[in-house]
Amino acid sequence: MLMCLVLLLMVGTVGSAIPVTIYPQFYSQAGKVNFETGRWGSHNGMDNDRYIQPNIVIGSHSGRWISPDKALFGKVPEDPHRHGYPDPTHFWNQRDAISNKYSHNIKGYGRNPNGVIVFNGLFWPDWMTKTTYGGKFPKNMDAAAEFVLLFLEAVNGSAGSIPPIVEVYNEPGADYKYLKWDTVVAYHQVVAKKLKAKFPTLRVGGPTNTGTVSHSDREDFSVWKRLADFMNMSVTDMDFFSFHDYSHLKVAGDGYTFYGSSPARLGAFIDLVENYAHVKNGRNVPLVISEFGLTLIIGLNDQKPSTFADWAYVYQHNAHMFTYLSYRDVIDTVVAFLISYTDLKGQASITYSLFERNGTERTVSDAFKFWKYFHDNLKFLRVDDAYDGNEKTIASHALANVATQEVTVLLHNYKKVQATVNLTFPNNWLKPSSATSTCFYRNHHNNVSVFQPNKTVRINHNQVLLEPESSCFYSLKSGHSFAHAQTINEVKYYGVAVVVPIQNNAVNTQVGIPFLGTIKMARLRVAVSLKDRSSSTKPHTVSINGHVLTSFMFLSDAASQGFEPTLWEVYEYNVPVAALKQHHNTVVFTFGHVAGYVSSVAIIVGR
Repeated sequence: MLMCLVLLLMVGTVGSAIPVTIYPQFYSQAGKVNFETGRWGSHNGMDNDRYIQPNIVIGSHSGRWISPDKALFGKVPEDPHRHGYPDPTHFWNQRDAISNKYSHNIKGYGRNPNGVIVFNGLFWPDWMTKTTYGGKFPKNMDAAAEFVLLFLEAVNGSAGSIPPIVEVYNEPGADYKYLKWDTVVAYHQVVAKKLKAKFPTLRVGGPTNTGTVSHSDREDFSVWKRLADFMNMSVTDMDFFSFHDYSHLKVAGDGYTFYGSSPARLGAFIDLVENYAHVKNGRNVPLVISEFGLTLIIGLNDQKPSTFADWAYVYQHNAHMFTYLSYRDVIDTVVAFLISYTDLKGQASITYSLFERNGTERTVSDAFKFWKYFHDNLKFLRVDDAYDGNEKTIASHALANVATQEVTVLLHNYKKVQATVNLTFPNNWLKPSSATSTCFYRNHHNNVSVFQPNKTVRINHNQVLLEPESSCFYSLKSGHSFAHAQTINEVKYYGVAVVVPIQNNAVNTQVGIPFLGTIKMARLRVAVSLKDRSSSTKPHTVSINGHVLTSFMFLSDAASQGFEPTLWEVYEYNVPVAALKQHHNTVVFTFGHVAGYVSSVAIIVGR
């Protein structure tokens, strides 16, 4: 009965239904309108041969080569002809052994699957002179960078290619006992220059920190200020900005809470990074999210199998993915922190493994099976949420297959209660009577995950009933020709400053729009961080060029209560196109008596 309820598209009361409007227009973000599976479908770690075919079956591939320096760099002898530098012959003589697993992955997946390679950063031979701060990192950064270069030359010499994306140092913030932050910044710069002199098309970046999404606004944005120091260098010497995006789970009695990264904090952080990049350099900075998903679990015995934990890993994977697809203009690549198989930490590691040791699928593999149905030929359609003053609790996307005229609607419910979604197709351009649905949810009676693919369902009044914390997509035969469909091109214009303090209960800022053109739609997005969680982040008034904005929706940070000392939320306002001006737009926010910041402001237009 429960399974039928999940899949049945039902009539709900008008007042309770959440509206999602889908237009027969393609929606491009920074020229990106297709789904592009290679950006979204990879997991961490290179795969042993036995797991390659099972990964192909579930729709995943190896996307990140982790810490090859850990077992190798410490054993490299000194160059007898160049004091303080590694012996290049050592790398070259071992090139086949170094590249063996990487080569097998390329052959097995039929392409270069390992988009990212990352180095650990703290494993060096004893003969190298170390810094006095911590005594583990080489004093000669150029010599340290030479290790990375020689390694990649060896891989290229054997495999014929190298991963196109290099993260210089994995989570350097965690090694604060051994590294000063200015050393981290300088080392990235040295490595980037050395590698790109040899491999000009190679993309090098960092800082690959974790905790930045949830912690950046702490202590008056002190965490962010360290990242800004990195970005001051990266806008000229780095090709991308990378970070890790994790959510956590706390179980207490019969209740549970997800905290850490959330749609609100992730959205606020991405806008902060991009707004800062525009202030410094006038352009977007590509983002690489090389680890994401669920990590810390509190309140469960991590050495015992748990169907609840299995569900939580898949749920968080899907929740993150729905958010990432909304930022596909700046997110270049994401790599899930799910591994084909590892028992490094016993059951605690097996829990985030996709397979058993023998290659049998685990429940966690549903994280990729849900997305395997999407392919490069699918194009995003314009989807609008309701600006009704409520929290955005349903994430939505829509894709069209031009050749088959099929439309797929994706929906994700963030809440712990059922939700009725009303799908609106303006002017009845699509009048579905049936659909093929695929859903992932949790059976609340026995805590077992349910993955139900390819279920034929009828449609009543365009309404969909979603189970609590579920992900679904519905494939509809539209009969609509997209041959001459408009494409709405989204462009973001950011404010002139970031992390602006709220003073005298107000923030006044400027957003430049170089030209107006034929704007079809416009929104204003603002992220607000308050020191007192008992206060409201909602501005009392918002105006642009004197025009007061009243239609809005917001992303809530309520889930971080008890875990984060601040409240960081995002508001998005509908903007009448006539309110915009070419060049200078004055945006004014007023607040109650609160202490905090407007961390970013963006005007988003669609032409």
